[in-house]
Amino acid sequence: MEILNNKNNKINTDKEDKEFFVDSHCHLQFFSEEELKLVLTKCKENKIKYLCSNSTSDEDFEKTIELVNQSSKNLNTNVDVDDEVVIIPGIGYHPW
Repeated sequence: MEILNNKNNKINTDKEDKEFFVDSHCHLQFFSEEELKLVLTKCKENKIKYLCSNSTSDEDFEKTIELVNQSSKNLNTNVDVDDEVVIIPGIGYHPW
């Protein structure tokens, strides 16, 4: 099976082990670089393939986008979901 991302690039899902998890709400911008590496390693070990890192205010919009741009794989490129953790930015305001 193949699905298309926002750039019409194919995401290969034809691997033998298709099971993975999605963290639909996290705040990666609050971690140090060292902590972030540990988080991403733990995600890989536990089959968490997608992380939606949500900003909370104007102050962390840039940091949230920077995390996506620095990641080795993101939804603007061909992504093999078995290889990397994909960070998806959620840009917005925390409700309180």
